[in-house]
Amino acid sequence: MAPALALLLAVSAGGLDDLRLELGSQAEARSRTLSLEGEAAETRLSLEARPRVAVVAEGPALRVSAAYAPWVRAWELDERPELGHELHLGVAAATHRWRIDAGATGRRGRMDPLDDLGRSLSSESATPLPTLEPQPFAAAEARAAASVLLGGRTSLRTAAAFGVTGGTDAAARLLLPVSRSVSASAAVERRVTWNDTVTLGAGAVASRTDPGSELAVLAADATWRRQLSRTLEAWAGAGAALQRADPVETRAGRPTLAPTGVLGLAHASARGRSASLTGRAFTTLDPYAGVAYRAVEARATLGVRPWRDIGLQASLVGLTSLPDPDVALGGLDLVAGWASGPDLTLEAGASGRWQRDETAGRPSFVEVHTFVGVRFAAGARRSAGRMPAGAAP
Repeated sequence: MAPALALLLAVSAGGLDDLRLELGSQAEARSRTLSLEGEAAETRLSLEARPRVAVVAEGPALRVSAAYAPWVRAWELDERPELGHELHLGVAAATHRWRIDAGATGRRGRMDPLDDLGRSLSSESATPLPTLEPQPFAAAEARAAASVLLGGRTSLRTAAAFGVTGGTDAAARLLLPVSRSVSASAAVERRVTWNDTVTLGAGAVASRTDPGSELAVLAADATWRRQLSRTLEAWAGAGAALQRADPVETRAGRPTLAPTGVLGLAHASARGRSASLTGRAFTTLDPYAGVAYRAVEARATLGVRPWRDIGLQASLVGLTSLPDPDVALGGLDLVAGWASGPDLTLEAGASGRWQRDETAGRPSFVEVHTFVGVRFAAGARRSAGRMPAGAAP
């Protein structure tokens, strides 16, 4: 009710002259094989559907949207489907000099929050759990970002976020403890030549996980990017991160300083081919384990479009913790998509994850996902502004 009221107020007071309804749906058949260390492999088949409805209002400088997307999964044909739902509310504003984005996301239901294809390829955490049985789970996040031109070649970007996530009953919180996090960052970007850009950035993130650990990381870095050719770009950066892991009961945590860095190379062509190779050293938080540690990561991506309506994507990542390799993980992600029409896309893919974890209470495992699915999206557009003078109703 609140998102709908906010949207109506924005339409009436914000000069939004375009209002449309967007409908979408995603259906997938999946297979998951999980091999925990010392245990027999387990394979499960599932069917799932994710319908989506959104209302979008746009104007010359403002775009507002609200969306609702339930997620229904049936593990087996003879079992009751496990139901979860997700609510999105997003707001964005822009002028010729400012760009502001703000939004909120909420999720609540009986679901597996860790079961997303390729989650190990996108997660900052070096110790993801294998997928779980559906758990009573809830999460909420609020975020905002802004950028402004400071001059002809200089811009400033800022961002902030706050989130809460965890299980909603005592049993679920043993696996998914309640974790609260807050983050903020700022970066100044300067284009020193037509081909060279320098960025100075700083950021902080802190989290508190029940029943008793507090983590915090403060980082600063400098990055140089160079356009080597029309299709090739390289970048390098270095900095430092100050981390603190503080058990609430003892207040015994001591800050530690560690170097950070990044090296990258990316290629993109007008024919739909893209590739990238990135290596970085960074400090990460693992709120579920209640620790902060350093890690090094190598990542490679490849994208090709052999035909106009068919795209193929592959990602490979490897990560290990420092200074002792207590945690190591690898992931491979393969996805193929065929746009059979303006509103319809067919997809198939596979994802593999491998983890070795020597910390207490954390599993080592190999996990493989395969899926086939279909996506549908359609939007009905109508004018919400005033009609021209003399126009018929």
